[in-house]
Amino acid sequence: MPGPEGCRNAGARIRDSPLSESDVRRIVRLLGDVIAAPGGIQEKRRLLMDGLCGLIDSTAWVWCMAEFDPDKPPSFIGLIHSGFDEERFARYLEAMNHPAMQAVTRPSSMELQSKGIHLTRTQRRMDPDFLLENSPAAPYWRQANIGSLMTSQRPMPGGGISGIGVYRELGMPHFDEREAKIAHIVLSEVPWLHFTAL
Repeated sequence: MPGPEGCRNAGARIRDSPLSESDVRRIVRLLGDVIAAPGGIQEKRRLLMDGLCGLIDSTAWVWCMAEFDPDKPPSFIGLIHSGFDEERFARYLEAMNHPAMQAVTRPSSMELQSKGIHLTRTQRRMDPDFLLENSPAAPYWRQANIGSLMTSQRPMPGGGISGIGVYRELGMPHFDEREAKIAHIVLSEVPWLHFTAL
């Protein structure tokens, strides 16, 4: 649960964002449902992510713990997901692990390393030069039926990151900054879900 300082920070973010009262009410309802739901941490993670996908019109999500080094490919410690069948998830892993992805993800990884705070980025903000669409990795993303993505990453005290990706299928619009703000508020106000291992 966030303390008073966390609540004040969340309030400031909401005032600075284009969120409507309806958006805020849906966020509060989702967080309340997660806290009150029966089950353990994994069940609550899944409830939170499925609910977030409903708020931002996402069709799939992945949550992982990963070792962090901007100069190396990601090394996953744990990984849970929803919205993919087995074949599509295999294609997703190929896309994520393609060597060309390092050039796409390195700037946001360096930003995460330098700021040391929870960051949420749309694909357009993470990749303003359209490197992904023009990279050798692009066909792998299309084979996974992923048209756009958004990431939310939290540095962990002992090193590594808690990383979350949400995805839309081909033909759907890119995530916008309003949707990024919703995702950031939801995911940054549940530190207890990040700090517990997958």
